Amino acid sequence: MPPAMTDLLDIWAAHSPLAGHALDQITVDFLLPTGIYIQMDVPREATIQHIKLLLWKQAQSFPLFPALGEMESHMFECVNQAAVHEELEDETRRLCDIRPFLPVLKLVTRNCGRAERLLDSKIGVLIGKGLHELDAINDQEVKDFRAKMFRMSEERMQRVQMMTCTEWLQACFSPQLEPAAGPAISDGVNDRQADLKVTIHFNQSQFAAPQQSHDWAQLTSHVTALKIMPFNNKTDGRVPPDLCISALINITDVHKDRPSVPLHSGLGQSEGAIVLHPHRADGDGHEKVADHPRAREGAMEGSYIRTCIQAKESPHLTLVPTSTVKDMFDKEISAIGAVVSRKSSNPPLPLPPKRRVPTQVQTCVWDVSSPFKIVLVNGSKVNAEETAKVQVRAGLFHGTELLCKPAVSSESSGRSDHTWKDSTLEFDLSVCDLPRMTRLCFAIYAVMDKVKKQKSTKNAHINKYQTIRKAGKVHYPIAWVNTMVFDYKGQLKTGDIILHCWSSFPDELEEMLNPIGTIQTNPYTENATALHIHFPEYSSHSIIFPPFDKVSDRTQSHIPVYKYEACMCNTYEQTRLQSHTHKRVNAAMSVTYSSCVHTRLLDETSILEKAAEIARASDCAPMGRGGKKFHIELKEIMERDALSQLCENEKDLIWTLRYDCRENFPQSLPKLLLSVKWSKHEDMAQLQALLQIWPKLSPRDALELLDFNYPDQYVREYAVGCLRDMSNEELSQYLLQLVQVLRYEPYYDCALTHFLLERAQRNRKIGHFLFWHLRSEIHMPAVSVQFALILEAYCRGSIPHIEVLKKQVEALSKLKSVNELIKLGTIKNARSKTKEAMLTKEAMMTCLRQSGYSETLSDLHSPLNPNVLLSGINVEKCRYMDSKMKPLWIVYNNKLLGGDTLGIIFKNGDDLRQDMLTLQILRLMDLLWKEASLDLRIVPYGCLATGDRAGLIEVVSSADTIANIQLTSSNVAAAAAFNKDALLNWLKERNSGDALDRAIEEFTLSCAGYCVATYVLGIGDRHSDNIMVRSTGQLFHIDFGHILGNFKSKFGIKRERVPFILTHDFIHVIQQGKTGYTEKFGSLFDPYIATVDTQLSHLALHMSEITVYACPFCSFRQYCEQAYLILRKNGNLFITLFALMLTAGLPELTSVKDIQYLKDSLALGKTDEEALKQFRQKFDEALRESWTTKVNWMAHNVAKDNRS
Repeated sequence: MPPAMTDLLDIWAAHSPLAGHALDQITVDFLLPTGIYIQMDVPREATIQHIKLLLWKQAQSFPLFPALGEMESHMFECVNQAAVHEELEDETRRLCDIRPFLPVLKLVTRNCGRAERLLDSKIGVLIGKGLHELDAINDQEVKDFRAKMFRMSEERMQRVQMMTCTEWLQACFSPQLEPAAGPAISDGVNDRQADLKVTIHFNQSQFAAPQQSHDWAQLTSHVTALKIMPFNNKTDGRVPPDLCISALINITDVHKDRPSVPLHSGLGQSEGAIVLHPHRADGDGHEKVADHPRAREGAMEGSYIRTCIQAKESPHLTLVPTSTVKDMFDKEISAIGAVVSRKSSNPPLPLPPKRRVPTQVQTCVWDVSSPFKIVLVNGSKVNAEETAKVQVRAGLFHGTELLCKPAVSSESSGRSDHTWKDSTLEFDLSVCDLPRMTRLCFAIYAVMDKVKKQKSTKNAHINKYQTIRKAGKVHYPIAWVNTMVFDYKGQLKTGDIILHCWSSFPDELEEMLNPIGTIQTNPYTENATALHIHFPEYSSHSIIFPPFDKVSDRTQSHIPVYKYEACMCNTYEQTRLQSHTHKRVNAAMSVTYSSCVHTRLLDETSILEKAAEIARASDCAPMGRGGKKFHIELKEIMERDALSQLCENEKDLIWTLRYDCRENFPQSLPKLLLSVKWSKHEDMAQLQALLQIWPKLSPRDALELLDFNYPDQYVREYAVGCLRDMSNEELSQYLLQLVQVLRYEPYYDCALTHFLLERAQRNRKIGHFLFWHLRSEIHMPAVSVQFALILEAYCRGSIPHIEVLKKQVEALSKLKSVNELIKLGTIKNARSKTKEAMLTKEAMMTCLRQSGYSETLSDLHSPLNPNVLLSGINVEKCRYMDSKMKPLWIVYNNKLLGGDTLGIIFKNGDDLRQDMLTLQILRLMDLLWKEASLDLRIVPYGCLATGDRAGLIEVVSSADTIANIQLTSSNVAAAAAFNKDALLNWLKERNSGDALDRAIEEFTLSCAGYCVATYVLGIGDRHSDNIMVRSTGQLFHIDFGHILGNFKSKFGIKRERVPFILTHDFIHVIQQGKTGYTEKFGSLFDPYIATVDTQLSHLALHMSEITVYACPFCSFRQYCEQAYLILRKNGNLFITLFALMLTAGLPELTSVKDIQYLKDSLALGKTDEEALKQFRQKFDEALRESWTTKVNWMAHNVAKDNRS
C-alpha cells in the first residue's frame, strides 16, 4: 500500500495550489513502452483520448517514436486510489474523474479483443471491484459460476437484439398496473367527484420547423369527473384516448400558422406524436420515459393519476415522438452489438456425436455409517495472552439447529502458534445423517483460571463476550470461522484446508459458535487467525450427497413421488394427485445437481426413492390423521407468531400430523420445517418428497422460508418458486430483504440469485435498485466476492444500462469530493465560524461551477428513483448543512416547470441503511393500510445507501421542521415549544378556505399514521427537528437512527417517556383550534370505546366500516386504532422482514431479542380486544405525558438557538 497522502484534493481540485502552473493544468509523468520518459502538462479535465493524442504529438520529437506503432494499439495504465493497477480502456473518462494516486500514466500495448476489454473495464469501474481481482481468485466455484453467467448473459443480449422496438419497450419499461379498481375519488370537501386537470408538456423543437425555438412549452387540458379504472389488458383504464387526441388537437391549434405541425386523429400512427400512457396490449400504443421529476414515473404507472388526485395535484404528461423512442432503441441495440455478436437466425449444423465419457463411480453419503470427524492440524496468529490456554470448539449446524453435541479440543499453550494433542474431533453424528447444507462452525477461545482486570486495551473488547463455564474458569472468544461440509457440487469435502478466522463476534452466540455468520473466510489473511484443519476420507471413492431423483432414468422420474404420495396420502383423489405430481416433479428435475449427470452412485439411491421406500415400509397406512383433540391443539400451534418457540412434544405432533398441515394449514410450512429432525436422513427424504406436493404459498408467506432457519436447498427453491408470482411492484417492495438474504446462501449458484438476476434484467427499475443494494455493500469483506459476481452478471446481461449507472457512480464520486473539501475547510477554519461558512460555501460554489463537476452532475437519472431525470444543477441554491458530517443539499432545476426545483441530500460518513429499512417498512405500512381502504397520507421519502457510510436522501418539498415553525413564532427559544398556536397559524398562513380544511384533514390522517408507525417500530429520538410538516398539512418523521425501542438516555435516565409523540399543539390542529374536547378525554370517550368494542366483534377484517364520528379528535383516535389493528393482522410479515435483515450489520438490529420489541408492540399472541385495550392505554399515556415531550423540545430548541 502506498503511503497515505494528507490531502487527496490538493492534486485534483482546480483551486489547489499544488495543481501545477495553471488552474486547469496538471503535470503528468508518462512512461512509454520504448523506455522513454516524458513529462508534460495536460488539461485536468481532458479525456484520456485527448491526453493520448497530446502525448503522441509530443513523442514525435523523442527517440524511438517509430517503434511505438499505431496510437490505437496502446492504452494507459495507472495506480488508482486503492493502490491497484487499473487499465484505462475506456478513453472517454476524464483524468480528474479517474484520480490516479499519483499523476503518472504508463503506456502499454493493447491486446486483442478491445470491445470485450472495454466492457470489462467499464464493469470493473462501475461495480467498484476490478474484474482482474475476480480473475485472480483460485476457486473453481467462482470460475464455474462466472462461466455460466457469461453464457446466460450473452444469450439474453442476443435475445434482446432480436426484439422489435415494441417488445423492447415492454421488456425494459413495463408499466406498473394497479391490480384492482379503487373507489371513486372525491374532492374531499363536498364529496363530489374530483375534476382532473392534466398538464401536457411537449418540446417545440419536436413539432416545429428547425429554425424555431427549442424551448419546452405546455398546454392544459381539462377532463371533468374522470374516474380512474384498473389498468389491465381488458379495460381501457389508462389515460383516456380522448385526452391524448385533445392534446394533439390543442397543439395543432397553438401552431395553426405553422404547417410543419402534424394533425393526428389517433395514437396508432407510427410516425406521429405520442403521449405517455400505459403500454397497450395490442401493440398500437407506445410509451416513453418522461423528463418531469415527479411525473416521469406516473406517466408509466397506472397509480400515478390516482396518486395525483389524492394529493390534489395536477398530473403532468409528456408528448414524445415515436422517432425519439426508436432512436433510444437503436442506440441500445448498437451498444449491445458492439460487444455481443448477433445470434444467427439459421441454426448451426449438428455437432458430431461425442465419445461416451466413462462414468465416475461415487459413494452415496447415506451408505457411510462412520461417525463424522475432523482433524485439527494447527492454529496460527492466535491473539491470546501467554498465560492463557487455547481451545477449539466445533459444532455441526443446520441453520440454527445444533445437530449434535459440540466437540472440544484439548488445551494448548503458546504464544501465537498452537497445536493440540488430541487433534481429532469426533462428533456424535454419522456421516450418513449429515444434511446437505450442514455447516461446520469453529470457535477459538482462551481459557483462564480467573477473571483478570484488563491492564491494556489490546483484548478489552472480549469482556463483552466472556462466558463462565465453571467455577474459576472463564472462556474468552478469540476468533470464529465457518465452512460447509459439502462443496458446491454436493461432494463431501476431503483433504487439508486453511480457514482464516473472524475476530468480531455477534451479540448472541450458540455455545460460543456463530452459525449465522458467513462461510467465507477472512480475506485479510495477513493478520487474521488461521486454523488449519483436515477432512478425512471415509471411502476410496468420492462421497456425494444423493440427487433429488435418479438422472439416469428421467422418463420414469415421477414414479417415486407418486408411490410416496399414494402410500402416505391415500385420502386424496388419485387423478388429481398424479397430474399434480407429474407437473411438480418435472419442475424439480430442472434443479437436480449438475454434478450427477456423468456420475453413478454405487446403489443408485435418490431422495425420492428413499421416501418411497419408507412409505412402502409403512404398509401404506394413512399417517397424520389425528383426532379432534389433536386438531385443535395443532390449530393453536399454527396460529402462533413466528418468534414463538416450539417444544419437542409440539414438534413431534406437527411432524405426525404433517398431512393435516398440508391440507388445512399450508401456510404453516415454516413450523413443519422446524419440526423435522434434519439429523435423520429418512425424515429429511420424506420432507423433501412432501414438499413437491405442498400447495404454493403466497409470496408474502414464502418470504419467511428464506430465513436462515431454513437452509435446505429444495425448501429455498420452493420459496423462490412462490416468489415468481410477485409483480414488479411487490418485488421492489421486498428487494432490500431479498438482497440481504443472499448472505444466507452458501453457494454462489442458487435459485435466489437466478431469480433476482432474471427479474432485474427484465425490468430496468428493479435492476437499478438491485445494483445499488449490492454496490453499497461491496466493501464488506464477507460479501465482497459474492456481490461482485452478481453485479458482473447483471451488467453483462444489461449492457445498455451500464452507461446510465456509470453516470450515477461518477456523480456520487464528485459529491463525495465536494463533501471532503467542505470537511477540510471547516477543520482549517474552525476558529472563526463566520469566516468558515463564507470561505467553505464559496469553495463549494466554485467547485460545483467547474465544467467537470457541472457536466457530471447534470442530465443523470436519480439513484433515488430512476424514473426521475436530474437535468441541471442550481448552484446558487446548493449548500451544506451544519451537522457533523456536513451533508450536501443539492438543488436541481426542473426544465419542464419554470421555477420548480428538486432537492437531494448527499451524506458521507453516516450509515443510511437503518433509515432505508425504516422507510421501507413505512412504505409497506402505507400499502397495507391502503389495501384496507385507509389512506393515512404517509410520506415515505426516498433514501438510498450508495456506498460505505454514504447515500442519498430525497428532499420533501414545501416542508419545514416543527422546531423551525415554533422558533419562527416566538422570540424566546425556551417558550417556543409551549406555543400551541404556532403550528395551526403556520398552516393558516399557507392555506385558506377549503384548502385549510383539506390541510387539517391531511394533518389528522398523517399524524394518526405516524403515531401508530412510530409506536409499533419503537422509533426514538423524536425531537422537534425530526418531525416535519408540509404546507399541504402532511406531517412526517425523519432521521431514524434509533428504532425497536432503543430510546436515547442521559445519565442513565430515558429522555423519551412516551410511547409515541402526541402533543397538545397537534391536538389543537386536529381540533381546528377549538378547545375543550380533550380536557377530560377519559370520560368523554367511554361511549365511543364501547361502540368500537361492539363493532370490533363484527368487523374483525373489515375495519374500514367503523363509523367516523363528528368529533375530529374522536375520528383521529379511531384512525389510530384502525391502523393499529390492520398492522396486527400482518404482524408475522413485519417480524419476517426484520429477521431477514439480522446479518446486515445494522447497529440496532443484531439479534432476535431486538425483534421481540415488534412482538410486544403489536401484542401478538393476544386477542384483538386485548391488543386494542393495550394500545388505548398507550394512547392515553402518550397524551397524558406529552408535557415531557414539550420539555425535551424546549431543551432542544435552546441548544439549537445557542449553536446558531
